[in-house]
Amino acid sequence: MLKKLSIFAVILIIFGVAGAVLTYSPEEIKAITEQKSIEMESVDSVTISSISADVEVISSKTATQASVELIGQAKSSQMPTLKAKVMNGELVIDAEIPSNEKFFNIDFSFGFHSPTFELIVILPEKQYNNLDITTVSGDIYIEEISSLDTLISTVSGDVEIET
Repeated sequence: MLKKLSIFAVILIIFGVAGAVLTYSPEEIKAITEQKSIEMESVDSVTISSISADVEVISSKTATQASVELIGQAKSSQMPTLKAKVMNGELVIDAEIPSNEKFFNIDFSFGFHSPTFELIVILPEKQYNNLDITTVSGDIYIEEISSLDTLISTVSGDVEIET
């Protein structure tokens, strides 16, 4: 009985080590800086979404265009994509992190570095109809933005609003 239990324990250890080796990949940490400028003449609403980036939205009295900058660092497989476009009078900004590390369609990411990003959005000073900012684990900081309808949502981040 003890021999069968020992064999079973060794098999479990082998599977555990094999699983750890297959899911861990030491990748070089790279810096990212991506910036976009968007014409804001026809924009009256702003929607910003991100999973883990901290989001900072600032009003500028001198800006005529919106400036969107994504800065941070991550492994190559976790480099985000910055999307910013105007659709029907709404500026839509999204910082997406790809989900490449899958095993049986389940995400595994065993490593010692979590990606850190900051999404900085500078908007021309004016009153917007809607401002919608959503993150899952990022902090949200808003400074002197005026909107008729504001929706701020984060699952585990902090929210700071200065008027």
